[in-house]
Amino acid sequence: MIVVLGHNASRFGIPQMNLRPKAYTGMAMRQLWHLFILPILSCLIMVMLPGCKNTPQISDASITSLLREQLIDLQATPHQKVLLVDVRSADAFSAGHLRGAIHMYLPQINSSDPRLLAATVIVVYGSGEGADPLVHAAVKKMLALGYQDVYDYPGGIKDWLDSGAELADVSHLLPAAQP
Repeated sequence: MIVVLGHNASRFGIPQMNLRPKAYTGMAMRQLWHLFILPILSCLIMVMLPGCKNTPQISDASITSLLREQLIDLQATPHQKVLLVDVRSADAFSAGHLRGAIHMYLPQINSSDPRLLAATVIVVYGSGEGADPLVHAAVKKMLALGYQDVYDYPGGIKDWLDSGAELADVSHLLPAAQP
């Protein structure tokens, strides 16, 4: 088949081809939408979603709390390396903390911290005066980063002191008394 374009086509008795784009009516546009655009958008969304599945869904229901007695039992277990993480302010930590605890701000928590990696059990605590959003945020962040056996000690400092237990000796951190 020979196709001649332009105004000379009619001279040879060959019908002209219309190369102008067709104006789509409302019905044709809906068909175009349903046949081409929606499936393409659906495929793009499906391709992007698996990246979201790699992030574990951590909620408050994922947090396991420990009582003081359970914490003491964990610390007494010889094969457990229990790491206590205090998420209170640096000043509050300096004023007194549980023996062996480390101080850690929420932004400092990462997947390559050697102290967290060395622990077999991580217990996060705060002041213990009401629900502490920093403690929950720290536990959730650690769980999301893949740390196992991360617990909340909701009693915190208050429960520890109420039981008659002592805090770590921080007298060496305080300035010497002036005579």
